[in-house]
Amino acid sequence: MIVSHHFASIINAELGDAVIEFVRTHEIWAAPIVFGLAFLESFAFTLLVPATVILFGISGLLGAASVEFWPIYTAGVLGAFVGDWFAFELALYFKEGVARL
Repeated sequence: MIVSHHFASIINAELGDAVIEFVRTHEIWAAPIVFGLAFLESFAFTLLVPATVILFGISGLLGAASVEFWPIYTAGVLGAFVGDWFAFELALYFKEGVARL
């Protein structure tokens, strides 16, 4: 079990580094990526995508790159809102089925 957890953490670290490097070289994609990461984080895909770590890394790029703060902030807020709303709507729709799990 420890080996598989260690392997998963290595994969997540590599994924995080790849996304941060992509945002560094393609700054125009920063807002859509932040939206997607915030959506996944709010929609409970935290175990599959290390969104928190990647979002911290992207926020560190804001000062070093020519990416403006407010579009990235807005994308993060909207992504989190849409992710929460979508999860809530799915829970309402499948409320009986989720209760049986």
